Amino acid sequence: NLDLMYALPGQDLAALDADLRTALAFAPPHLSVYHLTLEPNTLFASRPPEHLPDDDLAAAMLDRIAERTAAAGLDRYEVSAFARPGARCVHNLN
Repeated sequence: NLDLMYALPGQDLAALDADLRTALAFAPPHLSVYHLTLEPNTLFASRPPEHLPDDDLAAAMLDRIAERTAAAGLDRYEVSAFARPGARCVHNLN
């Protein structure tokens, strides 16, 4: 299984594509994707990094992730979870 973060500082669609190519080249049975979020009352939130993707770009990134994972044979079964048949994570099956 692989975890992949997106909407990182300075990340654009081309950088996301490169990350996806690398991740999917391993042919993982499961991929979790997580949007970078700045949680309130954290140092990260009080001093946010520059050049975070805006909401429209972040949404386009998630759309791209959904397209590329589907093309690679991974089915989306939760907001952030994609898996090959029979490889869904048990802890996500509530």
